[in-house]
Amino acid sequence: MLVRVALTIAGSDSSGGAGIQADIKTMSALGIYPCTVITAITSQNTSIVDHVLPLDPHTIKKQLRSILSDIPIHAIKIGMVYNNEIITCVSHSLKNLKIPIVLDPIIAAGTGALLLQEESLSEFKTKLIPVCDLITPNIQEAEKLSGIEIKSEGDIRKTALNIQKQGAKNVIVKGGHFKNNDAIIMDTILDESGKFTVIKNPRVKVVETHGSGCNFSAAITAFLALKFPLVRACIMANKYVHNSIINTVKIGKGIPVNNPISTMYEDSCKYKVLEELTNAVDQLTKIKNFERLIPETQSNIVYAIPSAKNVEDVAGVDGRRYYS
Repeated sequence: MLVRVALTIAGSDSSGGAGIQADIKTMSALGIYPCTVITAITSQNTSIVDHVLPLDPHTIKKQLRSILSDIPIHAIKIGMVYNNEIITCVSHSLKNLKIPIVLDPIIAAGTGALLLQEESLSEFKTKLIPVCDLITPNIQEAEKLSGIEIKSEGDIRKTALNIQKQGAKNVIVKGGHFKNNDAIIMDTILDESGKFTVIKNPRVKVVETHGSGCNFSAAITAFLALKFPLVRACIMANKYVHNSIINTVKIGKGIPVNNPISTMYEDSCKYKVLEELTNAVDQLTKIKNFERLIPETQSNIVYAIPSAKNVEDVAGVDGRRYYS
């Protein structure tokens, strides 16, 4: 069996909502085998980040060598890198690779805690941005990286151009929405040819979610590993993460957590529904004079998956039972 493999270099999130755990779930759900290099261990839940333990560069370098010396990697994601030492280690290990690299500039957690030391921002910009094929900042991260305050769609484009000049081949700025059109949320792509592409979605009415950024960059990495063109990979990842935000789960006292395996779960439910419905029809057809037990109007048998949203989530028998 041919397997496509991606590597995620990121921190561990004990809540499972973001970080390396979210990357593993996302990549696996999209049919990619995920390898991991852990850069830091965080103690966090849905409300706070209580503690951050960065791993020493030697340990990170050993992990990278173990993977890259043995396993053919088809795409790489870089997430949390926390300090100068980790940034230097990762950039040095990856700078000569001819593999698509996605950089998720994780500066702070959704709960507000810093996940990149303030004094490391300059090192991040000079050593990691030039290594990547795509960088995926949200609005706040884009402002931090560019020094430009974003108040309009034009500002988003200026910011993307600024970040591209820092060495990024391609930039996608996530999550633009403004007061004059608050119902729509935009992701703006600037590709290496200088072309802008805007992806628009209806804004999901949630205050905040945990893990959406990690899910998004991991999904892009997965689609790049599957050899999709970069802009197409971004569009597909956008659709995938939009669905995971709609299907967020409330697991703790704090913010909801994105659900990157919701599509996979729905697909498995659909298979079970078809199996159960087929079995039910088989059983009914074996009951003698069964048709005498139903009204003389035509009747059908249908079966829906849990939390069905539309007719596509419901299976029914092709044809109807009726009394004759």
